[in-house]
Amino acid sequence: MEVVLSVIQATRSMRQSHQAPVTKTLPFTIWSDDPSLLSEQGALKKNLHYLEHFGRTEGDVVFVDGSNATDGAQGMSAVDPLSAAHVVSPRLKIYTPLASIQKAIADHRADEELRARLNANASSRDKKKEQELQRLEKKLVGVRSDLEKLAAKMERAEYTQRVPVEIQKVESARKETLQVQVEHLEATIKSRKEDAEA
Repeated sequence: MEVVLSVIQATRSMRQSHQAPVTKTLPFTIWSDDPSLLSEQGALKKNLHYLEHFGRTEGDVVFVDGSNATDGAQGMSAVDPLSAAHVVSPRLKIYTPLASIQKAIADHRADEELRARLNANASSRDKKKEQELQRLEKKLVGVRSDLEKLAAKMERAEYTQRVPVEIQKVESARKETLQVQVEHLEATIKSRKEDAEA
């Protein structure tokens, strides 16, 4: 496990040194000229799931056998020449393409910008909802005031004697309209407040 932990630490060090976000996966190539490390029962392949999980790798980790020099470059032709490198030991090195690091950084920034825009939009929507609620409450105060004044006028003892019947009918209809408006505004305000709390 010491080798596996060293590789995981190497992937994290590469991220830190290139300011690559841990939220984004990266492809890694592991080079070694020690066949025992790269065998199916070797430390690296046997613990591949740990490397992929804790190293935040993209897809399968690529293993390059540096002991096979058939290409004349100890397997280095399989490594992207524009790669960041971390030397775990002279016999074990980690590589990841610089293009992948740059893409991860760009994607992370795009995610952050999108999150900021969404938060700003949500804040704007919340502000508009609050303003609309305040408008409704102000309107309710006004309608209630009109209703109370009209009700007080109609309840006076001399109202039926002094006010013509036609005017009484008009004001009675207006009173009913104001009562309906009050009920509607109260229900709307209650609904808006419940939505805001949900």
